Amino acid sequence: MRLPDRSGLLPLSFAQRRLWFLERLGRVGHAYHMPLALQLDGRLDGDALRAALDALVARHEALRTRIVGDGDGDEAFQQIDPPGVGFPLRHDDLTGHADAPAALARLQQEESTARFDLAAGPLFRGRLVILAPDRHVLLLTMHHIVSDGWSLGILTRELGVLYAAHHDGRPDPLPPLPIQYADYATWQRHWLTNDTLTHQENYWRHHLTDAPTLLHLPTDRPRPPEQDHHGAHLPITIDPDLTTALKTLTTRHSGTLYMTLLTAWTIVLSRLTGQHDLTIGTPTANRRHTELENLIGFFV
Repeated sequence: MRLPDRSGLLPLSFAQRRLWFLERLGRVGHAYHMPLALQLDGRLDGDALRAALDALVARHEALRTRIVGDGDGDEAFQQIDPPGVGFPLRHDDLTGHADAPAALARLQQEESTARFDLAAGPLFRGRLVILAPDRHVLLLTMHHIVSDGWSLGILTRELGVLYAAHHDGRPDPLPPLPIQYADYATWQRHWLTNDTLTHQENYWRHHLTDAPTLLHLPTDRPRPPEQDHHGAHLPITIDPDLTTALKTLTTRHSGTLYMTLLTAWTIVLSRLTGQHDLTIGTPTANRRHTELENLIGFFV
């Protein structure tokens, strides 16, 4: 479903509407910011980089989309800015700084946590940090309402292709996109008609009846009365022998490594909590059509 007109207000996808609602609550902070840091080694062609970023924004409507309300605060819509809007790129020069790594860390923190204004935009921004004439770090931040994890791969791949083309003076080599995110959102709204949506909702309400609200994990700190999103990451490394054993077990049961690890994680949580009913959320790419595979947007 290709929309002929982009000048007016366009519907949000259901996922976008969910994030818009959460943002209105004012409690999510920067939990739905998607930061990316790219280290650029070697002599940088600044003009080619800016041209590549501008071309990326022109190519993907999601990157120049704002989320505007209806005036009453009950509903919101997508507003797509024209292709010539360009990309807002700030510059920070840390050449010769006494403690460049610490200064870079502060800039990364500042960039990744600065609030987005969904209505005013832009929802995709960046800054180029100069560490030396042949060493730069490109900090890019998107709001999750216009992007997802899959989109980050598309962004980095296409940015590299576009940069190389502009640096060499070649035309844009990327094929035109057959549809845009607004087309998908409109299709989803038409597909999930009242009857379909009611059927889906009834199924999950029944399936999740009496599901536990919380996992009663033994922790060294009390759970806050209100979720504050102040979490962190704890990386782990699985050694080669255990990795091979997990893959062998997975193959024997005709599954995927993800399924095996999720099962193990479920067993660990059950033993820690003493609960037999567990509710675990996992993301899915949700790109079921080939036209969506190279599209930046919030599909997850």
